[in-house]
Amino acid sequence: MVRRTILALVAVLALVLASGACDRPAGSGLDIRAVGPTSGLEPGDLVEVRISGADPGQTLYLYQCAGGPTRSGCRADGRMAVVAGPGGAATAHWRAQGTAYASPYDGFNDMTEGCRPDRCSLNVTARIEDLNGTGPQPPPLALRFAGDRATFSATPTRDLTGGQRISVTGRAPGAEGRRVRIARALDSTSRNERYIQKVGGSVYVTVGRDGTFRGTFTLPAGVAGDPTAGCSEGFNLSCVLTAWVVKADGSAIDTSFGRPLVALDYRR
Repeated sequence: MVRRTILALVAVLALVLASGACDRPAGSGLDIRAVGPTSGLEPGDLVEVRISGADPGQTLYLYQCAGGPTRSGCRADGRMAVVAGPGGAATAHWRAQGTAYASPYDGFNDMTEGCRPDRCSLNVTARIEDLNGTGPQPPPLALRFAGDRATFSATPTRDLTGGQRISVTGRAPGAEGRRVRIARALDSTSRNERYIQKVGGSVYVTVGRDGTFRGTFTLPAGVAGDPTAGCSEGFNLSCVLTAWVVKADGSAIDTSFGRPLVALDYRR
């Protein structure tokens, strides 16, 4: 009698545990850890990660977000699917992306941001419908890229004329030895966002060992003697000075979104 009672209790307990496993939200037990380097990255580098805590044969989705290690309102960018092995684990090689979607996303503007040291993260989920950062997911893995966003100041910036020289000083921590591109550009404001276009008149300077840089930018003479040519080609457009860190091949690390800008006020 006692034996039957014990066996019955064991059976009930097994059912309860099985029921609990079935009720567990997909992805709630996942864990993601880096196997290889996750700092000093450049776009295109492979990041090796190990995912555990999945069900055997379960499909897992990796995706990269901007905005630091946070899941709030993130859009999936270039997702990658892997399948967990018999032990519920999987190894993946994620190709780091230099830009990622940031939050919020309103269905109209693709708000991408450059992945600087504190900006982007790698996320994993077991449900494809949770690729926007919602649902049960483990803490994301921070991806730290080489070269911080360049911040700078310039003088003079008012009462300017074509051919005038502007002194630029700035900082780009983590980008020591890299080059910074300084350029005049057209700044556009749309739906409370700012982005730049028609970059021209570039000067390249090198970031020093202390993470600082300095240089001189000469304003274009303009067209037909008008130094402001191209600075007012539409609504909410103006000329600015901008700067960003570039990779070894000269391509930009940052995207146009979120770049620091200094307004240029020309003499009227």
